[in-house]
Amino acid sequence: MDWSVMGVGLRIGGHRGAPDIAPENTIASFEAAREVGVEYLENDIHRSSDGALVVIHDDTVDRTTDGTGPVARKSLAELRALDAGAWFGDRFRGQRIVTLGEFLAWIEDRAPLGAVIEAKADGTGAEIARAIAASPAAPNLSICSFKPAELAAAKATVSEVPCVLLFEANRPVADPVERVRACGADGADLSWQWLTAEIVERMHGAGLRVGGGTANDESSVTKLIELGADFVDSDVPALAVRSRNLFGLVP
Repeated sequence: MDWSVMGVGLRIGGHRGAPDIAPENTIASFEAAREVGVEYLENDIHRSSDGALVVIHDDTVDRTTDGTGPVARKSLAELRALDAGAWFGDRFRGQRIVTLGEFLAWIEDRAPLGAVIEAKADGTGAEIARAIAASPAAPNLSICSFKPAELAAAKATVSEVPCVLLFEANRPVADPVERVRACGADGADLSWQWLTAEIVERMHGAGLRVGGGTANDESSVTKLIELGADFVDSDVPALAVRSRNLFGLVP
């Protein structure tokens, strides 16, 4: 998935992989999403106590591993020792928290599969940008964040890395263009529930990409296709891909 390309239809991303059928943000989940035909994956980055960038959504390990406590207070070795799959099902026992570098190495072998990597922790945007720039998969990779400062830092570090500003689902914004431009981002991911044709038109008119996450049923995918959105994450990527493909609009 080349993030520089627009106007090719709605591209579907696996939100933390395929969390409906595999433990989120693990290699098993990413592989499951790839197998159902997504164009890209979404994942999340925090930092360990010894500075490693690791793929995990929450700022604690409690929900998605057999451990407890903040990610930022655990070393990489401590994080690697945790089981990140058994909570989801016995057959996923032994899945581990992976580093950003390990994820990039995995996806580099699966081109043209893309990814949008979320800077969850403060101070990670620039480092993610450098890692992307050094990757052979760079054209298929982008950064997203709810934190404008992280995207601004990423752009200041590697200006060509595509960046997407995330907006809170319960906070509609009449015109996101100004906020996207203020941090130097290349697009926005806005809740499909309040995304309108006018907003999509304004964003596209400004040369910006538009996402509509998170879409977990056929009606939301249909709405995004009708609005002309460029991409969307889904917690049930197989359903989202099938719903999109019914329109014959496979990117």
